Amino acid sequence: MSAFRNILLPVDFTSNTHIAIKRAIDLAEPDESVIHLLHISKANAKEATADSRDWARLKDFKRFLENSIRGVKILIEIYKCDSIEKGIVQKAMEKKPELIIIARNKGRRFLVLTKRISPARIAKLSHVPVLTIKPGSDDRKIRSIVVPFRSVIPKDKLNVLVPLVWKRKTTVFLVAMQNELKDFELGDTSVSHTLIETYRLLKEDVNCQIVHKLISGSNFAKSMLRFAESVGADVLLVNPDEIRVSALGKLDISDMLEKNSKMQLLTIAQEAQVVL
Repeated sequence: MSAFRNILLPVDFTSNTHIAIKRAIDLAEPDESVIHLLHISKANAKEATADSRDWARLKDFKRFLENSIRGVKILIEIYKCDSIEKGIVQKAMEKKPELIIIARNKGRRFLVLTKRISPARIAKLSHVPVLTIKPGSDDRKIRSIVVPFRSVIPKDKLNVLVPLVWKRKTTVFLVAMQNELKDFELGDTSVSHTLIETYRLLKEDVNCQIVHKLISGSNFAKSMLRFAESVGADVLLVNPDEIRVSALGKLDISDMLEKNSKMQLLTIAQEAQVVL
């Protein structure tokens, strides 16, 4: 798969929408992709004028995308639901996209009691990768990706990684926690096998640069975020269980990114299937 051919793009008609649309243009495949522009409207909303205005906005975005990507198919929909997150999950399960793109213009938060939208929950419930972006990554090309590495790398991570690095001069950092892979330097066979197979796939299929790193730290999410920021990574690729910064405050990596962060967070639900 050289690009994403089925993308779900929730739109709220704020500046978030413009940011998400730019990223969809960068990731979609000309002549082959379908982009679903989805607006979630409150289930009890009955104002016909508002619906008419929203349809007009969606049609404007549709025309813009059609003029920006050759041969792309744009489908628009307004879905009434009592929860934005629930609506996104339901439509993702129905349309089975390869990627959901969500833009957030809010900055770093240190306490989260409730969330209207959680990328981790959406990825976990829909089993669709969720790309979270901030205004700072608006025009940023994907040149470096950090992939947390444990004893195995789920195939779902690799399935998403390949189209991200396709035809791009990209560096992929395979990063492991020192305290999780104590046998790593001693030649642990399962770890070595996974690394070799991952290296072979990425080098043979997409020919990207691969860097292996071992890092230290007590909190997985914070350590990976700190490393990704230190190398100026464009994308941090994690699963929902790797994203949590604080269980008590419900904080995750998406809450720790500054409003103008250049880093994009790609959250992928982990399957039992692994690299063989």
